[in-house]
Amino acid sequence: MFNKKNEDSPESLYRKHGDYTLWILIAFVLVVIFASITIYNNSIKGKCNSFENDAIDAAFKFAVNNDILPSYEGTSQTINLDAVDFDKKFRNSTCSGTVTIIKTNNGYVKELNLTNCNKCTTDKKKFGKATEEFKDNKTLVKVNVTYNYQNRQVNYSPWTEWYDSSLISPNENEYGVNMPYDEENYPTIPDGGTVISYEYEKKNFYSYRDKTWKFYKNANNEYSTFSSTKPTNYAYKDTKTEIKKEQSEWSINYPEEKEYREIKTATGYKYYYEDEDKTKIYYNGGNYTVKIEDKTLEKLYNKKEKETVKMYSYIDTMWKWYNGSPREYSSYMKESTSSYPYKDTDLVKYSDWSQFKETSSLNNANANYREEKTDTHSRFRAKYSFDSAEILSEYMSLQDFEKATGRSIADMQDDENINLLIKYTYQYGK
Repeated sequence: MFNKKNEDSPESLYRKHGDYTLWILIAFVLVVIFASITIYNNSIKGKCNSFENDAIDAAFKFAVNNDILPSYEGTSQTINLDAVDFDKKFRNSTCSGTVTIIKTNNGYVKELNLTNCNKCTTDKKKFGKATEEFKDNKTLVKVNVTYNYQNRQVNYSPWTEWYDSSLISPNENEYGVNMPYDEENYPTIPDGGTVISYEYEKKNFYSYRDKTWKFYKNANNEYSTFSSTKPTNYAYKDTKTEIKKEQSEWSINYPEEKEYREIKTATGYKYYYEDEDKTKIYYNGGNYTVKIEDKTLEKLYNKKEKETVKMYSYIDTMWKWYNGSPREYSSYMKESTSSYPYKDTDLVKYSDWSQFKETSSLNNANANYREEKTDTHSRFRAKYSFDSAEILSEYMSLQDFEKATGRSIADMQDDENINLLIKYTYQYGK
């Protein structure tokens, strides 16, 4: 009979489960190596990105300074980096290459090609599949441009009526023109037409209003300024000097009642519109208001909350007060008479402004009582086209397109009877 070795001894457990120390050490070394490679590659990538941006910026500056940027959409200009002044050293290499500047519908896109540039040589870079999406945050990009065209019949719409400046937006539209706020005031074109541009004319128009005053007989200077209540040291109210004070702002608070006060009531609303995210944007900071004062905003703030409040405003009547004999006022007149030689400049009324006209109504005979204002009016017409179907069966490269049409891109873009069609696709370096 022999002694059986204890299977639960440390030596047995060691053999059974194995010693993982070596494997852990190997895994740790591999992680360190992988991390070091990743950090190194990222460092190289960052340095390459910086060098690429320097090359592109220097080439674009060179093109600007030498006035050689492409002027027609779909055309390009290639800059040799050997002619550009910037530090071309990258590590132990002196880099060469080109920057091709393409004028596209997204502005100037720069296509970089680096040679003899160590890790930054673009021939070693992989580029993704072609896409129509333009990403302006990418340094390495290849641009593929293809062309087609349509025959175009160009026409002009009739001129609109003249619009005063308050109806014209201060912001230019996509055609670079300050158009009316209300698109219903745009020039009209036939169905199927395509707007090429908007044209406008400007002209000064004139509007006037007349002033009238009250004149008086007696030169009594013992008159107060306007007041709703009797001022100190004045005995009598002159009812012929009655005027209305400017109406107060609307408020949800009921005003104090006075014998000389007229209180008005109206319904107050909260006006708003909804943005693209369906967020409510309120007029007047979300406060209740009787109406939208600015007519140009009425169509924008086109909704109102169901909840309403009663709002109040008031108008006070005022008079001049006097001592002694009254002045004996006339009715409102434009000029004095022998019976009423003295003008009270405080008692003035204005007529409504006239409609704007193309000629001035102000002259020496009426300059004493007439005021005039000038406004620059604008009118518009649309330049539009009817375009044919695409002439070529497929979009072509620049070389094939100019060969097929027998014309240059620049020549066709200058021809208003041609609508040049350009497609762009982009490949981005990985």
